Amino acid sequence: MKRLFIYISAFAFFFAGCSNKPSCDDENVQKAVIEKIKEDTLSTIMLGVGLLNGKLLGADEAKKTVDNEVNIKLDSFMTEESKDEKVTMCKAKLILEFKGESKKLLQSLKQSTKESAYIKYNARFTDNGKDVYVELKKTNKQRG
Repeated sequence: MKRLFIYISAFAFFFAGCSNKPSCDDENVQKAVIEKIKEDTLSTIMLGVGLLNGKLLGADEAKKTVDNEVNIKLDSFMTEESKDEKVTMCKAKLILEFKGESKKLLQSLKQSTKESAYIKYNARFTDNGKDVYVELKKTNKQRG
């Protein structure tokens, strides 16, 4: 009987941390959300930087510009109710902190070099369980 209890306890302990849903603040989820934000905003960035320096940027150059000019991070994670047992619905504060030439330009215009807003996204594991898929949701603009 004692041996059976040990097996059940070990089994329960092993699967207690296993979930078929990723958590909103999981490191891989955060990386996927930030990459998705970069992908979704590249055309805007390419146009904006192009207007500032008089030339249009290609996608690779725009991505490097984003990496060099903006720190992007997520904070204040919230998990929202979801009836789907595989999807986690999330809300988090997106923080953009400008650096380099962008920071200098914003400072010269007396503009903030740090912006934040709440975003919504869904996260789920891929069928093989090795990767995370995220989908950004439209949200009302809320500054935080």
